[in-house]
Amino acid sequence: MRQNKWLIYGTVTITIASLLAAFFIGKAANSIGYDICMAIFGSAFLGFIMSLIQYFSERRIGMEKFWKAAISALDILERIPFVDIDAPYGLVLNCLHEEELGDFSSHTAKDKLIKWFCNHYPSEFCANGELSINVDKIYSKRLQEYRKSIENCISVCLDIAKYDLSDLDCCYGNLDFLVRNKSFRKTVYDKIYVAIKDHYRQINHAYWYFNLQRKGDITLGASTDQLRQVLTSVFQFEFSFGEDDFYKTRVYQKSFYDIEVELAKFRAKIYHKSDYEEPELSLVVASSGFRTYGQESEWDRLMDLQEKESKNEK
Repeated sequence: MRQNKWLIYGTVTITIASLLAAFFIGKAANSIGYDICMAIFGSAFLGFIMSLIQYFSERRIGMEKFWKAAISALDILERIPFVDIDAPYGLVLNCLHEEELGDFSSHTAKDKLIKWFCNHYPSEFCANGELSINVDKIYSKRLQEYRKSIENCISVCLDIAKYDLSDLDCCYGNLDFLVRNKSFRKTVYDKIYVAIKDHYRQINHAYWYFNLQRKGDITLGASTDQLRQVLTSVFQFEFSFGEDDFYKTRVYQKSFYDIEVELAKFRAKIYHKSDYEEPELSLVVASSGFRTYGQESEWDRLMDLQEKESKNEK
């Protein structure tokens, strides 16, 4: 696109210069200089028309390449699964940490989590106010499910960190417009290019913690703190309340949706359309329940994540 733009600048400059020269010489002078200027004018004007046609063709190709590269990079990011833990995040991490270190002398974290389960899921963990005889098996099963969900998400993030963004970089670098180049490139840079790169940059930062955890150099709990930051930047929670503190929670990949909207606008500009088809916001997780008081609940955990995300946006 850049070479075609400069070719247009060159041909239009020669066209105007040759026309002005012919005007000052004048046809009445019957000079060979006038004929040469008109010949240059005709050739330059033809070159201008051809370079203009070539520019719009290259503009479309360049924008389509960037759109495809951005869509491919975003599709990879959208593979990040939501780690749906139906218990206080901190208690679960402490239990995983306790299990990995083999610190079973006091079972402090385990006892706290089981107590929380008894308050929130009494039919499963307690019977008539007493702990179920299978409480250890149920606890181990729950913890194993949490571990599997976290490790699966970490595994996906490790694969995403290997994705090569050089194609996206080159495609953005090739964007160069004849009109409103600076403002249009800045919009694409801020709302699409950097938005995608920031997510990859965050995952690449967490990659080292995930890799160390895979090697056994740090615990799963330590790496999960990094995972939580990744999930906080990706997912957004929406809450609605009914009577008796009954609430509904919906989880969306809102940050990716915002990029998809900008890509839809960008694609409309490729084909010179004034309107665009807005993508749908896909629901990732939906849950409901009653808010509890006196102890940290899942509702409180989700609200904490949402609050941190709002602070990061500010």
